[in-house]
Amino acid sequence: MPRASFSGLVEAVYREIESGKAKHGEFTNAIEGFDVLDKQVSDLKMANAIGSKKGTRKEAIQVAAVAMRIVMECDEANPA
Repeated sequence: MPRASFSGLVEAVYREIESGKAKHGEFTNAIEGFDVLDKQVSDLKMANAIGSKKGTRKEAIQVAAVAMRIVMECDEANPA
């Protein structure tokens, strides 16, 4: 994958993180984060099963965004 494409995906994930925080706020705890991640993975599987490349891409970006939010919150809670 060309570096420019990778950068674009990272930017899309970042925008999704910001959008999710604006719409839903921070996770109240880790369980909430994992519940959201579980739902997003289910949505990703559904989009993939129906063969929607656009939908699969959108859902994959949302999965990545939720996973990154979990990672970022772990880093904030346990700084090195």
